[in-house]
Amino acid sequence: MSETTEKALWIKSPLSNKIGTILWGISAILVIFTFTNLLTMGNLFSKLLENDALAVKSDFLKFGLFFTLPFFVIFTVLSIGMFLGSNTCTALAKSYGISLLIFDIAIILGIALLISIIAPVIAGAFAPLEVFLSSFTGFFDQIKSLKNSIDEETIKQFEIATKEIANITTEALNENPELLNNIYQEYIGNIDPKIVDGAIAAIKFMSSLICFSIFTVLFNVFSILGSFMLKINSAEKNRTIALVLCLFMGLIGGHLLYVGRTGKAIFRIICLVTIVLAFIPIILCIFDLFKIILGKFLDKEKQPVINWK
Repeated sequence: MSETTEKALWIKSPLSNKIGTILWGISAILVIFTFTNLLTMGNLFSKLLENDALAVKSDFLKFGLFFTLPFFVIFTVLSIGMFLGSNTCTALAKSYGISLLIFDIAIILGIALLISIIAPVIAGAFAPLEVFLSSFTGFFDQIKSLKNSIDEETIKQFEIATKEIANITTEALNENPELLNNIYQEYIGNIDPKIVDGAIAAIKFMSSLICFSIFTVLFNVFSILGSFMLKINSAEKNRTIALVLCLFMGLIGGHLLYVGRTGKAIFRIICLVTIVLAFIPIILCIFDLFKIILGKFLDKEKQPVINWK
């Protein structure tokens, strides 16, 4: 069935489906704010590492930047596809949202188990874990300490001094190398400028971290809610799309969601999350692959998906 027909079916779809699509569009926008705050945190993080006031070093932020941008691209593409009525994009979005909810629950339970039972037992015996945890907590402890070490008035005076210094020419600095120190001393006394600069960076870092956390939570909530509200329209299902979804997202039931078999998809995601039962979706996915190729794969109405175009 043509894309135009799919779009027409989306327009006629229930209000919940339209709300779900809009929530996914909002999620794509939230990714932008999440990414922006992550970039800001990365820049401030680098500045803090260069600051002598921060003794504990950590590199836990380095990997975050590599994951956010792909999310933005994927969410934007899927959102546009859903507004055009694409069942493929809707199935992918539902697969992601349902998987995210189940994985989030598993992660929360896993963290609770780690903190309450596993970590206390193995932290002493497993040195790398103890080093990582102490580095992680030590980093934030020093950020908080640095943030609270300077009062607001000193920060204001430091910013005034910084603006004044920005107007100083290179020639003036060459003539009087102590000029910078003299200006800082005039405004902030004997306080080390690096400490004040570090405190400002720490304040901005914590603010960005809070914003990042809020946007991340909203992004997760909106995408999960949107995914459960999305509806696969009644356009004829394409066997080629089912085959591609089975190949690349079969373990989380992407091809099943595409044909409306949501319950079976959720079952496979749960099995996958347990790890112990991960072999079940793998075996079922292989069976489904052969069924699709042979034209025996059924949609939610128990009708075979046979059209390749």
